[in-house]
Amino acid sequence: MTTPAGLPAATRTAAIEYYGGSLTKKNYMSQGSINPDTDVGADQICRMSADITAIARVIPFATIIYQNNDTSPDDPTVLQCMLQTGVVLGGYEGDNPPTGFPTLTRTGNGDVDIDFPVTMSDDFSVSFTTDLHLGIGSAMAGASADFDISKEDPNADGYFERLRVQVLNNSGAVQDALVCISVW
Repeated sequence: MTTPAGLPAATRTAAIEYYGGSLTKKNYMSQGSINPDTDVGADQICRMSADITAIARVIPFATIIYQNNDTSPDDPTVLQCMLQTGVVLGGYEGDNPPTGFPTLTRTGNGDVDIDFPVTMSDDFSVSFTTDLHLGIGSAMAGASADFDISKEDPNADGYFERLRVQVLNNSGAVQDALVCISVW
């Protein structure tokens, strides 16, 4: 197995050289691609590398769709969880995630803690420390809500592994809201 250069995209450290896009890359003997049906020229590799780098820097780390459960059972039901490291489309109970996926815990009506594993890894088993930067929420199924999302460092290691999400409207907490959270 070949271990890729650089760190996974989730670390936001992407650079064009990770994708073969050296700024001094040249075509052999200035010929370009020998066979355009099978080969890629240096100019094409450089463009592709710059574009992939730009995408890796701005795509969400995670998108989570969950149903708040403000009555029994208490913990939210995750309907879909799409991470840069894996996808669960069939859903799971928030307090019982598959390995490598976040735990969702109800802390009050409309309030949920989303805890990611401290370290995660990509398909090549290259591991990285989870460090969340931002969460953006939206209510689904025709609901209207405001979101108060803050990041936390529950283990005091200097990295943010938790998002605290509050789903609110003019009356206070939105009961049993269907929510989509995008995480960077």
